[in-house]
Amino acid sequence: MKNILFSIILISYINVSGQTSNDYFIKGNIKSNAKDYKGAIEEYTKAIEADSTNASAYNNRGICKISLEKWKAAIEDFTKAINLQPKYAEAYNNRGLAKEQIGKLKSAIDDFTKFIELVPKNVTGYCNRGSAKMENQDFDAAMKDFSKAIEINPKNAKAYCDRGTCKFQMGNHEESCSDWKKAEDMGYKKAGELIINNCN
Repeated sequence: MKNILFSIILISYINVSGQTSNDYFIKGNIKSNAKDYKGAIEEYTKAIEADSTNASAYNNRGICKISLEKWKAAIEDFTKAINLQPKYAEAYNNRGLAKEQIGKLKSAIDDFTKFIELVPKNVTGYCNRGSAKMENQDFDAAMKDFSKAIEINPKNAKAYCDRGTCKFQMGNHEESCSDWKKAEDMGYKKAGELIINNCN
């Protein structure tokens, strides 16, 4: 799974039962951390019922739906979170991941771009956008995103590996093997397999 961004922001609103939106939100986080995604969805739904402006509950409920491969329902939740908080960077990233899963690559790339605009020093956006561009066969643009990710975090082994794959697809086999070797040296096993299969 790619980089999903989970919110731990706590918001307190009281409903008629005396439970707050925050209470349900915390319970949802606990169940989500325990991989009880259906139970977590129920708690986040209660948090939303207690306070319909709880954008974090929409975001985290969407994450649980991703874990259950309910892509379109997840997109709806992330969109609601964004409508409530137009600068909710994590929700753009997460919506992009869900869109990518159903083949909406251009729209996913747009969401990752928005995430990058909001948090330009975060490696996640460049890696996720690069992966979507690579899947869309735009290897040159993807390579530039992975290079930016490496610039921000030179120890990002996956970014080296994926950049190497882009270079390989573009016919630059020598440089691709060099990137894969760097990733392998950092402990990224997939890079070692690529070296065995493609490098002398």
